[in-house]
Order: sequence, then C-alpha cells, then structure tokens
Amino acid sequence: MPGTDSFIQSKLDSAKSAHAARLDRWNRITARRLPRWRTRRRRRALVVFQLLGAVMMVAASLFLRPDRDWVVTGLWLGGAVIGGVTVTVLRLFTGKMASGLGAMLDEREREWRNRIHYIGFQTLAVLMLVAMIHLLLIAKQPDAGYRGVMMISALLVFGGSMPTLVLAWQLPDDDPEDFAPSDEEDFDA
Repeated sequence: MPGTDSFIQSKLDSAKSAHAARLDRWNRITARRLPRWRTRRRRRALVVFQLLGAVMMVAASLFLRPDRDWVVTGLWLGGAVIGGVTVTVLRLFTGKMASGLGAMLDEREREWRNRIHYIGFQTLAVLMLVAMIHLLLIAKQPDAGYRGVMMISALLVFGGSMPTLVLAWQLPDDDPEDFAPSDEEDFDA
C-alpha cells in the first residue's frame, strides 16, 4: 500500500502537535501557580529537602537488616515521599525548561537545558557505579538482592531528579510582573 506510510506519518505528526499543544497549555497554566514561592531562596530550600529525602533513602538501603526491616523500609519510604513531593513542586517552579519539549524553548533555554541534562546524565552514571560497587561489597550477605535493589532505586530516583535540582538551584528569581493577570490569555478555552 503506497499511501500507508504517509498516512501513518501524518497521524504521528498530528499526535505530536496535539501533545505539544497540551504541554504548552499546561505550562501556561502552571507558570502562574504559587507566585510567592518562586524565589531562589525557596527553591534552594526545596532542593535541600530533596537531598534530605535522597540521604534518607540511601541510608535506609545501607542499614537494611532483617531485624530492622520495617523501620528501615519506613525510613526509605519517608525519603521517597519527601523526594517525590519536592521534585514535583520544583518541576512546577522550573516549568518548561525542566519538562517541556525542546521546540517550545528559546535558544538560551535549550542550551541551559542541554547543559543540565548532561550534568544529570554524568551524575546518574556515577551513581550507578556506586550502586554496582555497593552490590559487589554486599554480594555474600543475607538479603543482598533486596538491599541492592533498594540502593539502586534510591540512587536512580536521586540521579533522575538531578537536572531539576540543578536548574532549581541556578535559576534566578521569577519576575513578579509575570504573575500579573493579563487580558490576552484565556486558560479556559
């Protein structure tokens, strides 16, 4: 069928543009949320809370023993909740630079985003090496597989959030004028 490829390509293109439009609309809506929290000082406090959550998860993975299983798992889950909430709020504050499509960014934002994603990739690679070394060190201990999975998941969650953390730490304060209501934008349409 000669027209099948062009039909599939046109469907893919329309799905991509529809997704980009939904993402752009979502970014315009969330860009106005919590305007008083969009300061560098508050973003950095959230980054510190994210780091606390990551440290809790890694510590729980290190000290997991059969006799302390529930306490340590609770510590790990507490760190995961802290980390999940803070990184979600930070993604809201960093907006399209952290989670948007590259086509929606200007040149400066795209360059900044590429730089922080490269930093995130390097950090994740180092953290996975740490996880492998940890697994090698605990290989002959009881519950090594369970402890290793807990460590890998803790480091993966932390490493995956690294671009958002770096961006939240480095971005300047948002301009208060950006939060003034405008007559041009209609978010209900």
